[in-house]
Amino acid sequence: MAMAMVYLQLTLLTVSHLLVLMQTLTVLIGSLVMVKAKEPKFGRCQQNMTLTMFMLL
Repeated sequence: MAMAMVYLQLTLLTVSHLLVLMQTLTVLIGSLVMVKAKEPKFGRCQQNMTLTMFMLL
C-alpha cells in the first residue's frame, strides 16, 4: 500500500514537472518570436521570465 502511494506521488511530481517544462518551452518560443519581431524591451521581459522559470525548476 505504501509503495503505491509513493508511486502515485512520484507520478504526480513528474506530471507537474512536465507541465512546467512545457510552459518554459512556450515562453522560450514566445521570446524568440518577440526577438524576431524586433521588440527588444518585451523580448528582454520574456527572457527574465524564462530565467525565473528555470530557477524554479
